[in-house]
Amino acid sequence: MYLKEHFIRFLKIKNVLFLIIGIFLASMSVAIIIELIVYYFGDWYTILTARSMPESVFFIFFGAFLIVCSRISRRLINDAGFYSSYFETSLSGYISCHELSAVTGKSVSAVTARLHLLRPLYMKCFSFRSQNGYEYVELFSKTCVCECRQCGAPIEKRLYFTGVCPYCRGSDLFAKVISGNRFYSISGAPRQAQSSPAFYEGRALTGKKIGFTAGLCAVLILCLVFLLLLTDMISKYNNQEYLTKVLLSGKSYSSFDLIRAEMMNTIIFAAFSFVALGSAVPLLVARLASVIRSERYAKFFARFPFPYISMQQLSTEAGSPARALRNIIKSLRERHLRNCSPDQQTGELRISLAKQITKDTCPYCGAPIVGAISENHCCSYCRRLIMGVIRKQ
Repeated sequence: MYLKEHFIRFLKIKNVLFLIIGIFLASMSVAIIIELIVYYFGDWYTILTARSMPESVFFIFFGAFLIVCSRISRRLINDAGFYSSYFETSLSGYISCHELSAVTGKSVSAVTARLHLLRPLYMKCFSFRSQNGYEYVELFSKTCVCECRQCGAPIEKRLYFTGVCPYCRGSDLFAKVISGNRFYSISGAPRQAQSSPAFYEGRALTGKKIGFTAGLCAVLILCLVFLLLLTDMISKYNNQEYLTKVLLSGKSYSSFDLIRAEMMNTIIFAAFSFVALGSAVPLLVARLASVIRSERYAKFFARFPFPYISMQQLSTEAGSPARALRNIIKSLRERHLRNCSPDQQTGELRISLAKQITKDTCPYCGAPIVGAISENHCCSYCRRLIMGVIRKQ
C-alpha cells in the first residue's frame, strides 16, 4: 500500500542489469590490464601508453560506479519495504519518529532523514506532521469506513468509530479499518480466524528459494569448471612436451613464448571468472538462508495463539532476542515476511501480528473502545479490564 510497486519493480530490474554490467566491465578491464603487465613486464612505457589502457581504467571506474549505484538502490528499496510493513500494522494512522527509532535502533534524525529520502522516490500515501517539536508520520490510507447499525448509512471517520451518525443521530456504528490490502473488522461478534504460514510468508517465497538454490548450484558448477581450466593451464604452462606438441601441431605459433602468452591470457580469464563467480556464492547462501529462516518464523507465527509476541517468547526460535529482532527486520526489509512487524506502542518491544479488533464497546458501561493496542484493554471510562479486545487474524 505504501510502496510505489511498479516503479520499484523497474528499479529492481535496473539494479540487476547495473550489477551484471558493472561486474563484467570492471573484471574484464582489470584482466586486460593484467595481461598487458604480464606480456610487457618491465616495459612500463609501453604498458602505460597502450591504446587499451585508458579505456580499461575508465571502464573499471564506470563498472564500480554501476555496482555502487545498484547496491545503494537495493538498500533503499529494502528500507522502504520495512517501513511499509511497519505502517501497515498501525491501527491509529499516526506513527512517531521516536517509535521508529526505538524499533530500528537508529537515531531519530537518521530515521527522519531516511523517510524524507524514501517518500518521493519509493513510497507514497503518508505525510509528515510536527507537534510540540516532535515529528511524526500521518498515514493517508488509515480510514475507518463505518456503517450505522440503525439506518445503514456509510460514514468515513479517521478516529475509529467514535461519534454519532449524521443521518439518524444514532451512535451504534460498525467499523471497518482499511489499511492497504488488509481489513480489520471492529464489531461485537468475535470471530477467530485460523492462520497458516503462507499468511506471513512474502510473495513467491517458495519460488525464491528454488531460484536461489538453482542459482547457487549453477554458480558452483561454473566455479568448478573454471577452477579445472585454471589448474590445467597452470600445469601445462612449463610442460615442454605439451608446448612442443602444440608448436608442431600446425597452428599459427612460431615460438614457445607465443604459446605461453596465449595460455597466460586463458589463465587470467579463468582466474577472474572463478573469483567473480565465487564472490556470488556467499551472497546466494545468505539469501537462501534468509528465505529458510523466514519460513521458520512464518510457521512459528502461525502456531502462536496471540497477536503479540514478546522478545523473550521469540528467543526460543532464534537463540537471543537481539538476534531474533535483527533476523525479522532483515526478512521484512527483503520482503520475505509480511503481516507482522516490530511494535513499540506499549513501551516494550515486541512482534505484532496481523490483528482483528473484535469488540467495539465496553461490556460493562457501554462506552466506545478507542485506541486499543493490546488483546486486553482497560476501559477509559469505568477503568475495568476488557478481555479479548484484539485477536490474532
